[in-house]
Amino acid sequence: MQRKNRHKFCAKLPMWQRWTIFMSIALLWVTGILWWFFDVYRGEMGPSVAQAWSLRAHGIFAMVGLVFFGSALAVHVRIGWMLRGNRSLGVSFGGVLVLLALSGCGLYYFSGDALRNATSWLHFIAGLVLPAFLIVHIVAGRAAARAAATHSIASH
Repeated sequence: MQRKNRHKFCAKLPMWQRWTIFMSIALLWVTGILWWFFDVYRGEMGPSVAQAWSLRAHGIFAMVGLVFFGSALAVHVRIGWMLRGNRSLGVSFGGVLVLLALSGCGLYYFSGDALRNATSWLHFIAGLVLPAFLIVHIVAGRAAARAAATHSIASH
């Protein structure tokens, strides 16, 4: 009896991609918190050199992060969408990423204190919660993969 060769899809990212995305999020989170800290505690002298450099670093890491997040779209998101196992959390995580990208552009281009202030708070809060969205997405994805593996073994 010949065994069927079943091709099983897996949406798990390769190690290099996982680590580049994790590092991008970590560096963006740290530089964003540093910028916020320097902004809140800048005193009467205005923005500091450290605040300016933290913002520059944040912008550079954002561009690099967008490349790595975009690289996940080609395979991870496409396969994940077909598997339907973690779709709502993936869409939520992706939505926060899009919100951060758009609000980051808004912070660069918007003028007017009220709009800029609202955009700044939106960007800050979305950035704060992004790691939590990623962790929940990963934990749920691993649980779904374990359940699928258990179901696959039980059905044989």
